[in-house]
Amino acid sequence: YTTPSTPNPLRCDMGPMPRLVLLLLAVPTSAEATLLGGLWVDGHRRQYEKPTVERLRHGDAEAFRFDRYQSPAAVKAAFDGCRSRRSFRTHEASDGRRGLVSSTRLGGDWVLAESEQLAPACTAEEVLRAYLTGSLQKEWNADKVSRVAFSRAASPERGRYYRQDIELRSVRVIRSRTGPMSYSQTISVDKVGGRHYC
Repeated sequence: YTTPSTPNPLRCDMGPMPRLVLLLLAVPTSAEATLLGGLWVDGHRRQYEKPTVERLRHGDAEAFRFDRYQSPAAVKAAFDGCRSRRSFRTHEASDGRRGLVSSTRLGGDWVLAESEQLAPACTAEEVLRAYLTGSLQKEWNADKVSRVAFSRAASPERGRYYRQDIELRSVRVIRSRTGPMSYSQTISVDKVGGRHYC
């Protein structure tokens, strides 16, 4: 996730090409925590839970909730009712990152954004640390993002989690511009077994 000319502890050497699936649900603005591998982990289980039966539905995104400790296959299956696998398109960045991306309108202010990327010879911990680095997020999206910041937070209801604050640049929409915008989202990280995260 870094350019070859940039020395960085998050850099991964080329090697086997495991497939990494990153699934993100963008939302409107508005336990046993430990630090494992440099990550703020809220919970830890030995294996994935049984797949959830809940499905994301168009027009009812606000009611959708992820059950914890779900496998990547179960998470993707939860989205199958609102988009087709044919909605994914190929994306390749100038620094070598490549994979598939999809954006699906769910009604109202809700959008499902998904990314499946190849992470050459990287561990899941390395990928998560790269994603949770604000400077890298800003570098990768410099044309759209003016600021990205991550902070750690906690509450009795939520446990430990990351808060991501993003400021977007003004963009042209038809004949006008949106003006700068900002939004926040929270990200909880659970660990499953010795090397899987969800």
